Amino acid sequence: MDYYHYFDGIVLMRQAYREKDMLVKILTRDHGKLMFFLRNAHQSNHPLTAATQVFTRATFLGHIHQNGFSFLKDSHDIKPATIVLQDVKAQAVLAYLTQLTDAVMDDHIVNKTVFQLLWDAIEAINNGVDAEVILRFFEIKILRYYGVEVEWQHCVICNRDTDLVDFSIQKHGCLCKNHLNEDEYRMQLSRKALYVARQLALVSSPKQIGSIQLSSETTSELRRLFDTIMEEYVGIRLKSKKFLDQMVEWETLMQKKGQD
Repeated sequence: MDYYHYFDGIVLMRQAYREKDMLVKILTRDHGKLMFFLRNAHQSNHPLTAATQVFTRATFLGHIHQNGFSFLKDSHDIKPATIVLQDVKAQAVLAYLTQLTDAVMDDHIVNKTVFQLLWDAIEAINNGVDAEVILRFFEIKILRYYGVEVEWQHCVICNRDTDLVDFSIQKHGCLCKNHLNEDEYRMQLSRKALYVARQLALVSSPKQIGSIQLSSETTSELRRLFDTIMEEYVGIRLKSKKFLDQMVEWETLMQKKGQD
């Protein structure tokens, strides 16, 4: 006998399956990550089209299988990322965040904290918070689920919490002014960039971030820092990250042309 359940979920991915059908990957709050089979999904009037768009949160009615595909029957309380879908850069950032989430979560493993982290990021960007700031916040918070611990608030050598002036990839954390010689390959960050990173590590939700205006130099430094952190500590290569990097390169090129 089939039992249908109501569950809260965020759509991570959808892809065509066979000629008329669709596979939809959803991170659910109470059942973990699941793949759903959606029959005749290419029909323009399909009742689940709106609810199964990427980055959308909804309450679904479905049949959950422990093995193989699960199935969707209905949905309500749909929360689409409407603003995000009008902004290519925001889409690229969220595609990367959802792939980071997908990569760290095994199927059927429940993690309500990661679920809320992803939704908070989507909601913040959809509400107009700088996508790059949310991206850095998310990377900081998702590291622990990849088994990575970073010390942001104290010197990794002497444990002091003042005069922190740089970051060491080798030492997994900040260095104070007295211990810069502990890592000759330290990141050489500006104090502003390190300060922003440390502040993002302190807050627990994007709702606490507010409006942050960063210079292009600080944004670039933070990008360099976190690209190095993710490459050295996590080491996964995602298509969405490659696309995001290409977009950043294009933006930089356009800015340089505008200055000429």
